[in-house]
Amino acid sequence: MQEPPADGSGEILVKKLSEASTAARKLVAKEEGFKQLAEFLDRAEPIAAKLSECENKSVDEVVELLLADLQTAQELITTWTNRSRIYLLTHCRSIAKQLTTLTHGFGHNLSQIPESSVQTETYALIEELARDMQQAHYAVNAPEEQICRTLENEKGSIWTDVSVQRDLLMDIARMVGVDALNRNPSVLKKEIDLLRNDVHNTNEPYDLHMMDVIGNIYDNYVQSNDHPSPSSRSSRDGSSTPMHREYRKLEPLYEAFVCPLTKQVMQDPVTLESGQTYERAAIERWLEQCRENGQEPVCPVTGQPVTAPPKPSIALRNTIEEWTARNDQAHIEIATSLLSADSPESDVVCGLKDLQALCEKNKLNKYRIRAAGLLPLIVDRMRNGGPDARIRALVTLRILAEDDDDNKVVPVFYS
Repeated sequence: MQEPPADGSGEILVKKLSEASTAARKLVAKEEGFKQLAEFLDRAEPIAAKLSECENKSVDEVVELLLADLQTAQELITTWTNRSRIYLLTHCRSIAKQLTTLTHGFGHNLSQIPESSVQTETYALIEELARDMQQAHYAVNAPEEQICRTLENEKGSIWTDVSVQRDLLMDIARMVGVDALNRNPSVLKKEIDLLRNDVHNTNEPYDLHMMDVIGNIYDNYVQSNDHPSPSSRSSRDGSSTPMHREYRKLEPLYEAFVCPLTKQVMQDPVTLESGQTYERAAIERWLEQCRENGQEPVCPVTGQPVTAPPKPSIALRNTIEEWTARNDQAHIEIATSLLSADSPESDVVCGLKDLQALCEKNKLNKYRIRAAGLLPLIVDRMRNGGPDARIRALVTLRILAEDDDDNKVVPVFYS
């Protein structure tokens, strides 16, 4: 017979299993997957107690492997314990993958215990647990998956549709345990501030993108619910325009430019026989819905029957295009001023937010921004700005580099 291991690794295994299980259960409120891990570890404890009684070199070797797995588990748990709820939500797929890899590895090592080294009843428990752990699957639930996909879609309606933003923010709030968002949006704001702390020192594009999108839709939500920021006012195109003297250069938005259905500036205006003008896609969708519901197509504003196809409003479209071009150029000039070295961070953030909105409009604005010599200013703010300015500058550079292989600016992120 061999002597019992001098280091008492079997007893240590029992202790580490208990510690890891307890730590995992503390994370259940934030991430449900850790509950499944804790249950596996709980099932392993009585097995570990039996292994501690064994005097077999092969068992000792397996115990050492299991202790290494538990060290990895503790590091994983510690990493995610110190993260905000929203950070865990946006990384739910990564968490599931890490938990799966860890559990499969533990189960594989457990299966290496020789059958001859333990009693029949104990080996049956080992065999069952090893099989269950190697077949474990940590699923991301449907709401989490949908939230992440929506946040990741940089060309989706989240950028232009306020109702989509509102619904998404509600879903995020529910997933992180924030109730009564309408009555107390500041509760979610605290969670967003914690997320900002999580990504403060990162250069990961994914994290910066998530912070940028979630921060933006929260700001838009607050503004649309009559909780305006002291430094901004809400505009009819769904964007936020800072109340800064530089913005006096902008031409006002005329009501005739706004579609009654979308509440957005029209790009392809058409006029009905009632005299009302709408965005083509919006009014065509409205009329089609009337027909699908078995109703007579009518003008949404006047209720007048529509018997003729909408007519393009070429003069209005040209006027809107000219107004848009002038204001886009004015926004670039304003951003140049706001990004100057002596500007406060709030002004810098406003300027960078404007540049992002311009880039989302069209590729021509990306060219105009580069031609205006703004890249060095953005890079400087990415390197030397405050936390908010740094995040927004990095995201702005990434957006500028998209779809333009001749002007990639991503490498400067890490210089």
